[in-house]
Amino acid sequence: MPNKNWIKIEQHAFEKAQWHWITKLIYGFLAGFFVGIGYTAMLVIEKKLTGGADDALTKFFGSLIFCTGIVMCMFVGANLFTGNCAVYAPVITNRISRKCFYLDLLLTFVGNYIGSITIVLFIWAIGILDKEAQSKAMEVAIAKIQLDWYKTFLSGIITNVLVVGTVICINVFDNKLIGFFATLLMITAFAICGFQHVVANMYITTLGGLLGIFNGNSQLVGQLFYNCLLMSLLGNFAGGVLLTLCYYLSWDELNKNKE
Repeated sequence: MPNKNWIKIEQHAFEKAQWHWITKLIYGFLAGFFVGIGYTAMLVIEKKLTGGADDALTKFFGSLIFCTGIVMCMFVGANLFTGNCAVYAPVITNRISRKCFYLDLLLTFVGNYIGSITIVLFIWAIGILDKEAQSKAMEVAIAKIQLDWYKTFLSGIITNVLVVGTVICINVFDNKLIGFFATLLMITAFAICGFQHVVANMYITTLGGLLGIFNGNSQLVGQLFYNCLLMSLLGNFAGGVLLTLCYYLSWDELNKNKE
């Protein structure tokens, strides 16, 4: 007898894969925009709580408010590259092709990046970040860009185990309240630890670039695309696919034991 939880995950992923490419771009755009809102709120609240000091209380509340963007993606409706790695589920069972899966991720990634750039321009135009918050944003952006590539990659794996874990929880449990608290717990955990999320990295590095971190530093641009974006993307991809595959294998093994 098929595992009902796996069927929910696979069917949801299969339906996503069938969406029109314009729909995927729009939903990707919204997700990038939403995450940018959450990240902006985190920068503002961390500055307001302790003037930017890096203590436990500041980190907790900043990470908690960061969840705003992910919660909006999960419940309002939007697609993150990270969450869409779960679309690998119907690939495993041969319901969709790998080409379809990769195209879905590409369209989502492009939409996420456009959404991230758009929210950065909004924030810049509004002027919500004062000098201290801008300084914090530049500091975070440079730190992410200059992080060793293998640390970014490994960190990205952990991030998407948590994000895809959130996707699984929301699909498995019909109770939306459980899904909400699962989202808060898992996303707050990766935000507190500073794990690498490619869409969040899109936002903060774009904001940092607008604030001038790349002025006269071409080396930093190269590090942005390799160390930061590419490695976080590959790490997120690996973590999401790995968790989805593990979930399938446990389901498959359970079936074999019952036969």
